[in-house]
Amino acid sequence: MVNVSNITFTSKNGTIIKCPYFKHAAPSDTLAIVFPGHGYNCDMPLLYFCSQAALQLGCDVINLKYYYQCAKLKFEFTDDNYLKIANDCHGILKSEAININAYKHIIFASKSLGTVIAGKTAVLFGKLTINHFFLTPLRKTIQHIERESCTVIVGTEDGFFSKDDIEKVNGFSLPIVHVIDGADHSLEIMGDCIKSLEILTDITKIWMGFACSIKERCP
Repeated sequence: MVNVSNITFTSKNGTIIKCPYFKHAAPSDTLAIVFPGHGYNCDMPLLYFCSQAALQLGCDVINLKYYYQCAKLKFEFTDDNYLKIANDCHGILKSEAININAYKHIIFASKSLGTVIAGKTAVLFGKLTINHFFLTPLRKTIQHIERESCTVIVGTEDGFFSKDDIEKVNGFSLPIVHVIDGADHSLEIMGDCIKSLEILTDITKIWMGFACSIKERCP
């Protein structure tokens, strides 16, 4: 049985952020935290199935939201705004309602803008061990990919991550990089729904394998 509640947090600009927290009735040793993209929320395919698969594997799950999404504000891609969101996420995850230190394993699953935020949020936690799963990272995420033992998934037709960027992260020793031929920034093949669904299935399987490698036991 999974219980659902909302973690409520007030951003420094006064915006109230409510993030769904899916918690198993029996204690879980693993918390998966999902960082959405700029226009790609946690109800969209890649992140929805990441959340559902994590629950299936016995993880508790938090689906994050950002202040500008809740307030319906236009977002500007600046370092200050990245840090503002990361500070909010850090504050949300330090909530007493979560007790993040009660979990043995922490996983950050992130998409696009969320990969930058996940990297910065992890830095704010300092010594806490965090396992990253980066979907369609942005160029600013490369600094985090370089120093993390993580999994990265990107398409060759992603307009926000060039072939040079892919080659660069492929040269790092720590990350496992999956490059999907022909896939765009949504990890879909334009004009081919069946192939896109096959990719979604493959990514879900990769994610489940990643989560199981971190958890001590999987169903």
